[in-house]
Amino acid sequence: MKEAPINMLIAMGIAAVLCIYIGSSPQFLYSLLPFPIDYSPYDMTHVVTQLQILFFSALAFVWLNLKGLYPPELLSTNLDSDWFYRKFFPGLWQKATKCVSTLSCRLKFTGTNVTQNIIKVAEKYSHPDAPLARSWGINTMLLSLLSVMIVVLVFNYL
Repeated sequence: MKEAPINMLIAMGIAAVLCIYIGSSPQFLYSLLPFPIDYSPYDMTHVVTQLQILFFSALAFVWLNLKGLYPPELLSTNLDSDWFYRKFFPGLWQKATKCVSTLSCRLKFTGTNVTQNIIKVAEKYSHPDAPLARSWGINTMLLSLLSVMIVVLVFNYL
């Protein structure tokens, strides 16, 4: 079995000392609270009640063991709620990132092809003898401007 690092041992020692100190003199902790508290955890009724609970639970355990009614230990795996963040969510995250990366690669490939096709079309129509390079008349410009505005209006109000 691996030994615990020294930092962990120091932290556990500090926590144990704090637990013992706060448990034996809770007035120090109560003095830090914003409102005054008049509570005494070590009066006779609290101590007797806790001792009764402790002794009767120990008595029940011993009685069940002696009668053979205490259930045997079963070697099994308990699936608690931590299974979701230990197993399910990481697996789901891996599948989601795989899908997103595949979709991203496809979109990049498609976007690159579309951009290359747009560049080819622009090169085709942008040389000095192309139809878009010659001078246009005012009627053609107004007709193209009107058609663009109609398209924008149609898409804006749909």
